[in-house]
Amino acid sequence: MGQQAWGGDQDVLAFLADRGSRAEYVTSVCGGSIFLGAAGLLQGYKATCHWSAREALRTFGAEPVEARVVVDRNRITGGGVTAGIDFGLVLLAKLRGDEAAKLTQLAMEYAPEPPFDAGSPRTAGPAPRRAGDEPHGCRDGETDRVAIATIPARPLRGRTEGEDDS
Repeated sequence: MGQQAWGGDQDVLAFLADRGSRAEYVTSVCGGSIFLGAAGLLQGYKATCHWSAREALRTFGAEPVEARVVVDRNRITGGGVTAGIDFGLVLLAKLRGDEAAKLTQLAMEYAPEPPFDAGSPRTAGPAPRRAGDEPHGCRDGETDRVAIATIPARPLRGRTEGEDDS
């Protein structure tokens, strides 16, 4: 499901808030950080997400950071979709140690050499950035930024009696 399809779903946000309140790690990549923020899970934390939505993190009390991966206590957030590999290796190192992450990186032959230095607004220059002002997933002229900014913030909620762990 895309962001527009379930971003404002209060049941989804309540589920995230509940599970996140008792998780060892609370993690996301790309636009997922917005949902964690909307669920109240990033308030007072440094976080990142896709550049087109990064400033929206402030709406939820997070401190946006321009980085591929941000680790703040037990919150680990990743930037755009390609940062997901970096994110995965950081998380794997936390869970299984540096050697496991290095072995995985080698097995994946992950040694990126992008053909262009245009992977962020800072390096892309003005023309690609203008074209990127309407990020992926836009519909009828609405940008993800607008859709994301309208998700209401929810405070953390504890588990209620009779609620299962699934």
